[in-house]
Amino acid sequence: MSKVITNNITPRSGSSVGLTGDLTASGNITGTTGTQGYTPALQVVHAPSNAGTNGISLSRFQASNPYGTPFIFQKSKNDTIGSHTIVADDDQIGLVEFAGSDGSDFRTAASISGEIDGTPGTNDMPGRLEFATTADGSATPTERLRITSAGAAIFKGGLAEKYENAGTTLGSQ
Repeated sequence: MSKVITNNITPRSGSSVGLTGDLTASGNITGTTGTQGYTPALQVVHAPSNAGTNGISLSRFQASNPYGTPFIFQKSKNDTIGSHTIVADDDQIGLVEFAGSDGSDFRTAASISGEIDGTPGTNDMPGRLEFATTADGSATPTERLRITSAGAAIFKGGLAEKYENAGTTLGSQ
């Protein structure tokens, strides 16, 4: 049985909302402020008492299915849920951030971003991945590696500079 949430739920400080089974959320479910000051639509927070088992698990138990469990980021440039408007070149369509506390706020240490890499069209969605890390003494991640829709790997800064080839593109021959 699915649990459907259609209203905003904001637990009081120190409290939680307990649900079991499948969850479909429509609205704003928050408990605390997320990374870099924005509030996520869904946030899972673990209490210190279970620190050894923190995390989110996506599992599939199905003998006849050879595929892994998907974690899908989707974007439409339409304000209506379920409606489609085409995305554009350089649009970010997914972001995974790794953040740690600096004593007062969470700060991003590294990120992986999925972006549109060209002009999309019907049954055509060129994409790239960008990998970024934050240097010591900095507060902002810097792109270090880009894998383009053409399959080229472009190294930026850091390791590439040590070999005097910053911006070098590696691709198939």
